[in-house]
Amino acid sequence: GVWFVYSSQGEKQEDLFLLGKDGATRQLTNDSFNDRAPRWSPDGNRIAFFSDRSGRFEVWIINADGGGLRQISYTSGHPVYFPIWSPDGRRILYKQRDEMPYIVEVDKNWHEQTPQQISKMPQTTETMNFWVSSWSPDGDKLLGSWTDRGTGKTSIYLYDFAEQEHTELAAESEFRDGFGTMRFVDNRRLLYKQNNTIYFLDSETKKSKVIFTSENDSINTYFISPNNSAFYYTLGKIEADIWLLTIDNLLPES
Repeated sequence: GVWFVYSSQGEKQEDLFLLGKDGATRQLTNDSFNDRAPRWSPDGNRIAFFSDRSGRFEVWIINADGGGLRQISYTSGHPVYFPIWSPDGRRILYKQRDEMPYIVEVDKNWHEQTPQQISKMPQTTETMNFWVSSWSPDGDKLLGSWTDRGTGKTSIYLYDFAEQEHTELAAESEFRDGFGTMRFVDNRRLLYKQNNTIYFLDSETKKSKVIFTSENDSINTYFISPNNSAFYYTLGKIEADIWLLTIDNLLPES
């Protein structure tokens, strides 16, 4: 609850930074590689992110003081995206495009790993992908979205580890905000974003209500503090000036 971690995506260098509540910043990485989508470990001591510093995008971790940089995944095929910590901090989930997410143990060498892959839905087609956004506090469920490139439809789903089943919570044909916009509040309740509005959703009743909206600016990513006492979000503000160009003298004679 003291430091935010973010990446400078879109700059010439994509590095990791810490931002304190007092506005102080501290740079964690400073090189030519692309470091993206950082996430705090549950104990606040380490940060997981994905980076191409090995020649392809893989999962990496770094200590909060900038030391202990270490590669976690050594995959083949499609690049790796969006690492997510388990609540106990012992495992990390990652995604490869067109594949179901995998889970690995953080402190075990890669050659000793047997990555656990999430089960598919029976009706899964080649155009469908499951993108995980959040892990339930009790470690029993995953919150994510099933997207279908063929139809453009995205729906919110829960995945139950014990039952190995996917349960649809909300079918949103125009839900296009993508990865990272759904968060568990507790083991039952969650938040999701659509069209610059944050919704509260009960996973058992499947009823939702609006808790926050922005009419003029775009809400991007957001997070909840560990004790659910504060809500943090990034706001994209759109500003522009109006200019007048006189073109009479620029037009060619007829």
